[in-house]
Amino acid sequence: MSRFYSYIVATDNGSSPNTENGLLSLALCKPKIRSTAKPGDYVIGIAGKNISFYPRRILFIMKITDVSLIADYAVKYPNRKDSIYTAELKQLVNPYHDSAHIKTDIGGKNVLISSDFIYFGNKMIPVPSELSAMVPHGQGHFSKKNDNLKAPILASFIQWKQTYGVGSYGVPNVIHPTFRVAERQLCRN
Repeated sequence: MSRFYSYIVATDNGSSPNTENGLLSLALCKPKIRSTAKPGDYVIGIAGKNISFYPRRILFIMKITDVSLIADYAVKYPNRKDSIYTAELKQLVNPYHDSAHIKTDIGGKNVLISSDFIYFGNKMIPVPSELSAMVPHGQGHFSKKNDNLKAPILASFIQWKQTYGVGSYGVPNVIHPTFRVAERQLCRN
């Protein structure tokens, strides 16, 4: 049975979620989701206050179509923005995460990949009122709490795919350069 994860996305700079070449990947942050989610599960990213002045906006929704170990992802997708670790799990120089994030990043062990997603980005949409219970408060995530929302989430995803298409509908939200230091400190769990 599919699980439905939802979480607050602290930053949207193109690294996580990353939407290059028709795939959405989650390779950084959220180790608890990345270590347990499987193909067929769903992840819904809700824009945090650093991304949107308007509360309860959906940044992306994905059906996981593949799960890759971080080391394998480094070999298979070495040129993606979020491929910031080598096959030996050494962190590469990158503009997204510093050494303080290594434990959190590799603690998730997996990269979640989807070819069945909608990334709203800067064109994010409001969370429908019937799905408002899926919005976590803070940096954690919901999964079991979303069990009673599976049918309406699936129905909404099907409707949104008809309206917006599969893939990237928007682009990453521009982060003001002064947020760079704070942004590196936001990824915790």
